[in-house]
Amino acid sequence: MLFFGQYVLLTYILALMGETDVAVDHIQRILHKNIFVVLITLQKQTHDNKM
Repeated sequence: MLFFGQYVLLTYILALMGETDVAVDHIQRILHKNIFVVLITLQKQTHDNKM
């Protein structure tokens, strides 16, 4: 499985190339699959940043 950052980068590149529909579809699929992973990662990052 790719890291979330790579997904975002890929989506961004697709959007830049004008593949907005594909990019949005990607984002929705990614978020549905990984919403909990993303939330946990964000919480960890903010926690790490505070320390």
